[in-house]
Amino acid sequence: ALDDGHCCVIGLQSTGEARSKGAAKAAGFNNDNGGVFDEFVSAPNEDLKRIILMMFPLPPKPKGVIAPVFLTPVKDKEEAVSSNDDTSGSSTDDTQGKRRSKRDRNPSSKKRKLSINDKSAHSEQIPWDEISLDLDVTESVENERLVNYRKAAEKVKKYLDAVDELELPANPLDRLLNELGGPDKVAELTGRKIRQVQRYDESKGRTVVSYEKRKGIGRFDQINIEEKNNFQSGKKLVAILSEAASTGISLQADKRVGNQRRRVHITLELPWSADKAIQQLGRTHRANQTSGPMYKFLISDVGGEKRFAAAVAKRLAVLGALTQGDRRATGQSNALGLGGFDMDNKFGKKALRAMLASIWDCSSSPLTDAPDSHVFEVLKLIDSHLSTVLDEEGDWRNNLGPYDDDTKSEQTYYSMMETLLLGPCLRLAETRVEAIKEGKSVAKYFESLEDGTETKETIKPKIDEEVNAAKEVGLNFNVLCFIWLFDVGVTQQSASAGKYRTPMGVPKFLNRCLGMNLPRQKLMTEHFLKHLEKEISLAKRAGEYDQGIKTVSGHSVVID
Repeated sequence: ALDDGHCCVIGLQSTGEARSKGAAKAAGFNNDNGGVFDEFVSAPNEDLKRIILMMFPLPPKPKGVIAPVFLTPVKDKEEAVSSNDDTSGSSTDDTQGKRRSKRDRNPSSKKRKLSINDKSAHSEQIPWDEISLDLDVTESVENERLVNYRKAAEKVKKYLDAVDELELPANPLDRLLNELGGPDKVAELTGRKIRQVQRYDESKGRTVVSYEKRKGIGRFDQINIEEKNNFQSGKKLVAILSEAASTGISLQADKRVGNQRRRVHITLELPWSADKAIQQLGRTHRANQTSGPMYKFLISDVGGEKRFAAAVAKRLAVLGALTQGDRRATGQSNALGLGGFDMDNKFGKKALRAMLASIWDCSSSPLTDAPDSHVFEVLKLIDSHLSTVLDEEGDWRNNLGPYDDDTKSEQTYYSMMETLLLGPCLRLAETRVEAIKEGKSVAKYFESLEDGTETKETIKPKIDEEVNAAKEVGLNFNVLCFIWLFDVGVTQQSASAGKYRTPMGVPKFLNRCLGMNLPRQKLMTEHFLKHLEKEISLAKRAGEYDQGIKTVSGHSVVID
């Protein structure tokens, strides 16, 4: 846009300041006064690490063990000493903390005791990674606790190291600010106080990242006004706008300002609310402008992201219908590039019902071809399940159902497989049973590849042969969707209307798609969009598609 003689306004909803602060603190920085790092601190990196620590908590710390550094990453000597001096158990035990605070009411006697026993107490401490795994856990409970603590800490450390190897990006706002020229060339109109700025350090002879406060000529509450004036005057040609500055600020090509370049408004993050979207888009499209802005929306091909675009597109259509009697008006979705995401309408509901019906029936003519890689995954699952059933006594058809002593999750899974394999996929199940008896189970093929008894070159033709044979007897994309939807909690019963339940709508379906992995999300949402296009095409052919107020143009107009 800059090369074409325009200027840019980039719209975000969140700045990520809180996450960046947490990431900087975890990286060893524990105040808001400033600091220097070798590289950008990655907030996504620290978010993922925090989730890992929440999902895999360590057991209580045994007495005399120095806790892993990754639990207290802040490089503060006083905090580190105080945390390692705590030999009474886990540092996260609030009850023990309260008891200690009650015993510490006489600080003088406590200090005298510590001065006598300080040397012996420190000599008994041992780092967590020096605990011997050869300890006899049957000898004492303490040995078992020590070994279990080291194993758990090693597992968590392995996950955390794997996160570092991912090289996750820095905070998007910081990356944009620095890659587009830094604070000298980019006007930041946000509500955050701290940011990361990359600069060249002559004393070190390399670039460093400075973690510093935003500064302006005047007070802090006037920084956004200063930045707006810098952009409007043409001193800075790029402005980054967050939700905090999405109201009350004019960034259009006003006739009274020096910057007369056409605005290119790029939206990187869509809000849930259409009202907020209108507010932010309206910053660059206002009265007294010499040229209107160009709007660009960056939406990835991740299936779940269509959920957010669909919510905004519908609200924009409703807002236009309420204010101007035309659902295409008021920042109309089609003009903004969001028209294709307006799925939550009567055609979307009809398309969803048609799609789900074809999935529950495992229709032989799906609108999407099933990729072989995904067919292999589902076929391996089916073969593994049928192999387990065949190992039991009796007819395999009777063994498909759940047993009374199965867990609830097992009963749900077995019921689903019974419905699938004895219903629309009976022919597929019978074919696979015969193949398994002949030693052609895809699950067994995969096991032989993993244990090294077969190579990829020898096993691939066999797997391809079974995949093609399964596709010929009914293993298609609808069968894949049947199992994928079950994995995210959608079954024929839950998606249908009941006595106290309405049928599943488009928003709920798109929400459930968010629970799938990215390849499945993409395939599932694209499959739904194909059904939507089919329904719209049929409605247009039948003359039932309402396009709202339509503008009819011609070379001449004659009124009789």
